[in-house]
Amino acid sequence: MIDLQRKHWLCIALVFLLFLSSLLSSYTPSPSLLKDCPPDTTSPSEPPTTHIFKNLNELSITHADEFNDLILITVLVRTSQINEVPDLLSLLGSLSYPLHRLDIAFLLTDATSGSHPVFEHMLSHNQHSFNSIVAYGKNMVTDLPKDKAHAFDLQPLMRAQLARARNYLTRSALKDEHQWILAMDVSLDHIPHDIIQQLMSVDVDVVVPNCMVKRDDGKIWGFEKSNWQDTELSLTITDNPQEDYIFMEGYWEMQTHRRLLVDMPTDADRHAKIPLDGIGSCFSLSKASIHRTGVIYPPFPYLHQIDTEGFAQMAKASGYGVYGLPGVLVLHSPEALDF
Repeated sequence: MIDLQRKHWLCIALVFLLFLSSLLSSYTPSPSLLKDCPPDTTSPSEPPTTHIFKNLNELSITHADEFNDLILITVLVRTSQINEVPDLLSLLGSLSYPLHRLDIAFLLTDATSGSHPVFEHMLSHNQHSFNSIVAYGKNMVTDLPKDKAHAFDLQPLMRAQLARARNYLTRSALKDEHQWILAMDVSLDHIPHDIIQQLMSVDVDVVVPNCMVKRDDGKIWGFEKSNWQDTELSLTITDNPQEDYIFMEGYWEMQTHRRLLVDMPTDADRHAKIPLDGIGSCFSLSKASIHRTGVIYPPFPYLHQIDTEGFAQMAKASGYGVYGLPGVLVLHSPEALDF
């Protein structure tokens, strides 16, 4: 009898607890009570860590024979050259290479508050279907008067500034998807519509065309004298200089007796490639993997070269091949100053 009474009261107690629990779960305090509650100081839970694996071996793969690799085009621009940008975009827009596989990156090297909107306005009116166009502004290059821009004594300083600007632009714009980098001057008058395919078809690490200039009398003259090949005589002349001495081409103050690409036959077969030891800034195509492995445009004397010529020396020292195509021509603007 006593056990039955205990079970009866236990059942009543259990029912009461369940009823009380349901009341508490549906209870919501009034706003006045919430207002007096201390704030919740607990921090939100941290987002989960993102785990990504990238096969970097694939970054070095190119498909030169398919002509569909993604290319990064890098261009340095001064404020005084902004008006040349639309003409350059028109030249690039006439290429037969798929435009949606071209990313264009500009670096305004002497950016001012007034130059930014002008540059942006010109880019916004581009009518071509490139994959992307991006412009950076970074004061990195001193804009010298025309009569001093090519002064021999100032070249090491100027080219060191340009080398830093090229490195800055390349590092800022290079993405994992890019397979080639096409570095070019803004002041070009003519490029063959299939120039990229011509350069890519030789499938080498670094390649340059022959950069010439068309004079007012219609004659074609050599322009880019920084595309060169060492000779026995030049190696003798340049042997054992001072540690920080820099050799430069195209100046009467310095005769190196190197073999220049502009002096080679321009009627050569367009696939005839010549090993080079130095290249210039006019027009060059290089595999992006070269830049990823640490080859730069040295802003300091590297094997007594600097900037683009130093880049060629560093690429060769790293085991890459550097070549020129004397039979493939691009024309530089005769009025413009060379970077």
